Amino acid sequence: MTETAGSVQEATEALIAKARAAVPVLAAHADATAEQGRLAPESLEALREAGLFALGTPVEFGGTDVDLVTLVRVLSELGRACPSSAWLVSISTGTKAHFSGGYPEKVLAEVYSHPDVRWCGGSTPGQAVAVPGGAEVTGAMGLRFGSRGCPLGVPGGGVRGRRRCAPCAGCAGADVRAGR
Repeated sequence: MTETAGSVQEATEALIAKARAAVPVLAAHADATAEQGRLAPESLEALREAGLFALGTPVEFGGTDVDLVTLVRVLSELGRACPSSAWLVSISTGTKAHFSGGYPEKVLAEVYSHPDVRWCGGSTPGQAVAVPGGAEVTGAMGLRFGSRGCPLGVPGGGVRGRRRCAPCAGCAGADVRAGR
């Protein structure tokens, strides 16, 4: 099926309307999010219900394909209520874009088994060395954005010429630090 300009515009406006619908919940919990350094559970659920963590997930895995202008419009809607929520949706979207280009279909199918999967990102963790079957990362993650309750992330740095993802279970570090 070929998308028409009208259907693309309708999909864009529907996505922005979903973001706008989440604004009251995000605004109501913005102070708690800032104080706790992580998204309030109600905010996280509102973003998930709106399908905003599907941004950046490849379309072939059920994700939402958006252009940069649409993404900025969505993030702007979220940011006017809770900058931290917009920041984490942005980190998740960007991390997925970074990750998705370098892995085989089998890996992507497993990672994106749920299109609304949330990703985190972080700073260079230390040193990564190639080992049989992957990479071993040592050192402390200085910054990790969105890691609490997040299944996967792409730490900064890496083994030369390789990309990797890592489980976030047990990750420590900053969760949200966008200003209010």
